[in-house]
Amino acid sequence: MVSIVLLGLIISGISKLLDIARSVVTVNSNDYSALEYMLDRLEDLKYAIQYRKVDALIVQTFGRRIEKLLQEKYVHLCGQIEDEKIDSSNTMADEDSPVEDDAVRSLRASPINPSCKDRTSIEDFEILKPISRGAFGRVFLARKRATGDLFAIKVRIYTP
Repeated sequence: MVSIVLLGLIISGISKLLDIARSVVTVNSNDYSALEYMLDRLEDLKYAIQYRKVDALIVQTFGRRIEKLLQEKYVHLCGQIEDEKIDSSNTMADEDSPVEDDAVRSLRASPINPSCKDRTSIEDFEILKPISRGAFGRVFLARKRATGDLFAIKVRIYTP
């Protein structure tokens, strides 16, 4: 009988976490009211974790994971709101300028190959020494020039 009661309390804790997670998933608005709503849900989540009726590790574990995801989404929405503020100020500046060709305006608004700056290439590394050699290629010890971190880089032999 006691185990059934404990199981019921654990399930109620998990269902509370599930309700909070579902309410956060539906937030897609890029305004400050969405941020306030997410902060309220974060407080609800912390309360559900801290004052759970049973010391169930599963409730605490999933609660902490949901808390981390909620915080990541909050930071992401803050970035989107900031980007929109910057874009709107650029748009107002463009509206004050003389009439431009649509193609020129489009090129100015779009970033120049944004994925290129974050890509890692072999030039970012200093090859230190070979580690091993096998049928499919070689593995080298390398140091990333920017951070000094050590990496193992596998160079595959490609034969068409």
